[in-house]
Amino acid sequence: MVKVNGVNMDVDEQIAFDVVSSLGFKENTYVLELNEEILKKDSYKSTILHSGDVLEVVSFMGGG
Repeated sequence: MVKVNGVNMDVDEQIAFDVVSSLGFKENTYVLELNEEILKKDSYKSTILHSGDVLEVVSFMGGG
C-alpha cells in the first residue's frame, strides 16, 4: 500500500506520474512530494512507488 494524500491505495510498483494522472490531476499543475522530499519534475515519469511510500500531491489554485 502507498499512502496518497492521506489515503491508502494499492498502487505499489506503479509510476508516480501515472497514479497522479489517474486521480485527475493535469500535468504541470502540481508538485509531488515522496516520503517528505520534493521530486524533480523530470523524475515524475520514472519514479516507481513502493509499499510504505507516502506520496503527497500539492496542486496550485488561482484566486485572490
